[in-house]
Amino acid sequence: MERILAELERRGAALVRDGMWSRQQASQRVRDVLETWNEEEAVVCAGVLHRAYLPCADGPPLFSFDERDLVRALAGERAERLAYRSSFVRIDELTERDGDDDVRDLAAIALASLAALRCQGGGAPAPWLADAARLARLTWARAVPVFADGETVEEADETALLAAYRAMWETPLAADAAPQVAALAARIPVAEPLIVLGLRALVAGEDELANDYATRAQTRLLQWNAAWDKRLPEVSWLALTIFLAQALEVPPPERAFIAGTLRELFAVGSLAPEVLAVRLAALDLLPTPVPEPPDASPAVLLSDAESDAIFDDDDLNEIPARFTEYLDGLLEDDPQRALSFYPGLRSQPWWDPQEFPLVRALEAAAAEIAAEFGALDPLAFHAERERIRREGSWDVFLLFERGRKRDERCALVPTTTRIIEEHSTLRTQAGLVYFSRLAPGSIVAPHRGPTNVRLRCHLGLSVPGNCGISVDNVTKTWQAGKCIVFDDSFTHSVWNSSDQERVVLIVDVWHPDLGGEERDLLAGLHRYGSSMAENLSKYWRKNDEALVAAG
Repeated sequence: MERILAELERRGAALVRDGMWSRQQASQRVRDVLETWNEEEAVVCAGVLHRAYLPCADGPPLFSFDERDLVRALAGERAERLAYRSSFVRIDELTERDGDDDVRDLAAIALASLAALRCQGGGAPAPWLADAARLARLTWARAVPVFADGETVEEADETALLAAYRAMWETPLAADAAPQVAALAARIPVAEPLIVLGLRALVAGEDELANDYATRAQTRLLQWNAAWDKRLPEVSWLALTIFLAQALEVPPPERAFIAGTLRELFAVGSLAPEVLAVRLAALDLLPTPVPEPPDASPAVLLSDAESDAIFDDDDLNEIPARFTEYLDGLLEDDPQRALSFYPGLRSQPWWDPQEFPLVRALEAAAAEIAAEFGALDPLAFHAERERIRREGSWDVFLLFERGRKRDERCALVPTTTRIIEEHSTLRTQAGLVYFSRLAPGSIVAPHRGPTNVRLRCHLGLSVPGNCGISVDNVTKTWQAGKCIVFDDSFTHSVWNSSDQERVVLIVDVWHPDLGGEERDLLAGLHRYGSSMAENLSKYWRKNDEALVAAG
């Protein structure tokens, strides 16, 4: 398994999108589910590789058909065969067939993929449980725990559950869809509807009912080891079940505070799971789950140090306070600027380049990077397209473009790409990496970047005289083979008054004051935004096409 994961990493699986996740994350999620179901090693390996032969969202497959022998050497003959077949088999075509010994394993892989990855835009639940129940019946050798008793899910029931579950989040407590959700959740084995029912029961003072919902939800989560509602990861849903169980044991004043907090959140309407989790975590109410086997009770899901009162600050998992404050920007009226400013970061226009390991790596390889730039086809550059006033010509060659890696371009500059990927560069939708050419006599008017979570690094490659950059009214210039670093959220302008072209490599990096957890949370937020934008774009395009067809 380690050899497979290492090869996926070497081939850039972590930088290739697969729905809401990278291809590497998707593989790991499928692996986790299959291991929870105690599948054989060959089936788990095939699950990790089950999309390896399929084209990626932004490029070719990780493995070509000509490399099947290599995959066999990594995973074994049976695992490779299953991975190859699972890449192309249609779920609705999987049936028991005489002489096809792979059907049970292919069904398990397909079911794990549904559980780990299937969702709608932003992670909201998608209709897949009816298919899952059918697939589970094909895994007759080792039944999936959730469907161990042969449960079925009717498509009409699943559709009704999705609508009622959505209504419970989107409407205030007074307009309640809970009775319908409770009836459907009794026969559809997912956890999240039970968790919301448990939270509402807690608000209503129905302790026994809240505890029952929490226990049943926890069992289902541990059997799936995957979230049905992927707007939160499974560990956060598990934390909510533990929160429910613990909230029933606290003294009355603390209990009243918890119930009041939940009442206010649900009373507003249009609540989202991620907002609920952030608010509870900001109040130090969410514990850190320590998963155990599926028959574990809420008490054993907490380590000894974490089994004290729910209000013990030392025992709780905290989202960084600055990130919570940052999310308050969602309450602002201006959607363009709501999340532009991250609180608590040092604000200065110019930075010492030697503070950044990336700078040292770029400067050490400056000659190679310059040679890679020199080998590029000038016709592969295009005019920079942001709405920034300029005179003259400003052309770019994009490598990483706001969350998208241009694989074919990165392949042309391997040294540059390697350094970018080895350092804390910003390759989410908030960042860019590209070669920038500014023609003689060109001026880029004063402008500002969109956020302070990044700094911008320029490596000088071709630097004539009479060119420069001004950031917050402080002017500097470039040197060939050297870097400058500045905060582009300050007003800045660029000019080239010489008769030669100026060339720099531009790399965005995370602001150094951001902690690792903050960077991970921001990267997740950026992935969420990209996924939502992509899905909305597709939705609008289909409606526009329908209007054209109707007209």
